[in-house]
Amino acid sequence: MSLALSGLNIVDFSMGVAGPYATALCAQHGANVTKIEPRHGDWARSLGRRHGDASTYFAIYNRGKKSIVIDLKTEEGRKIALSAAANADVVVESFRPGVMAKLGLDYASVRALNPKAIYVSISGFGQNGRRSRLPGVDSVAQGYSGFISLSKDANGRPVKVDMVIMDIVTGLYAYQSILTSVIHRYSGNTSGHYIDCSLLQSALALQACKLAEHELDGGGQSLYAPLGVYETADGYMTLSVNEDDAFERFSKAVNLPELQDEPLYATKDGRREYKDEINASCARMLKEKTTREWIDIFVAHEILHAPVWDYDDVLKDEDIMHSGYIARVQQGGMDHPIPYSLPPGVDPGHLQAMDAPHLGEHTKELLLGWGFSPEQIDKALSDGSAVQRPRAEPGAAS
Repeated sequence: MSLALSGLNIVDFSMGVAGPYATALCAQHGANVTKIEPRHGDWARSLGRRHGDASTYFAIYNRGKKSIVIDLKTEEGRKIALSAAANADVVVESFRPGVMAKLGLDYASVRALNPKAIYVSISGFGQNGRRSRLPGVDSVAQGYSGFISLSKDANGRPVKVDMVIMDIVTGLYAYQSILTSVIHRYSGNTSGHYIDCSLLQSALALQACKLAEHELDGGGQSLYAPLGVYETADGYMTLSVNEDDAFERFSKAVNLPELQDEPLYATKDGRREYKDEINASCARMLKEKTTREWIDIFVAHEILHAPVWDYDDVLKDEDIMHSGYIARVQQGGMDHPIPYSLPPGVDPGHLQAMDAPHLGEHTKELLLGWGFSPEQIDKALSDGSAVQRPRAEPGAAS
């Protein structure tokens, strides 16, 4: 199958998760992605436990790219980077606002040489505004956007989601913006495009409906009841009972007269108003049986539900693994194949042929492809403007 983004050349200066995820998605659909790294590499290589010269985060969000090490602190290194950007279809960076301008690699500098370039800047707070120069990471975006306020523990203390969800969402929005710009180009528009993609804006976009609901309805509104996570005799499960006929089936399934016979619960609006009483009854009732017992009951009565699984449960589930939603992929420097959750629409065969690059393993190859002579390459390597490093073998330390 021909991949949709085959022939699209992307130069990726970004580090962390958001930018790398956007360009990894491009690579999964056939784009040629060159990852430009400093001498010490993308800081995500050390995000969490390190395996060889990469962490799990780096391995997952950089599959299918080529790595070149360029020292942007040197004049020659900046010339090399600008040459690469001048011949790219897409340039992605995630430095703090102003840094790329100081390096002579900002949109204006690239556009002067490459008017058709699509240029994406990823930052915490965007390129303008009084917070624009502040560093921004996932937890910062979760806090400033109000997202953390949505989840509270038993004591009412706000709880951060324990994954870099805003980085991932920002990567998805950046990917969407890149695709939109590429489609625009193929529709006949030959001008370049600048995209300002911030973690905060992405976090707010994710919550667009909740923000509007908060202002219009006063916030804290339940969609319906029962809805949420409930404790069972041996674990937890979710319930989602929306329409009137579903609530009728649910009441019969759990055999609770207090739910079946109460006229105040006959409509969705009534159940929303008396959600606390309904949820209290459900919480008491669900503790009487095991999760497996409730699953059998709710399946029989067509009630929306799910067990609350941990990752061990997910990875050993035959249906999930048989569906192909998760593939086992190789990564150099790691002892065994790792699970990779495939985004919808990705060709599993193409993904299997990819892995995340080792630091600087493609430096010479890329410089040759960009038209640098062997003498120029030797000079760049000797003066440290560029660095070539060998590929690590599985299980080898970096």
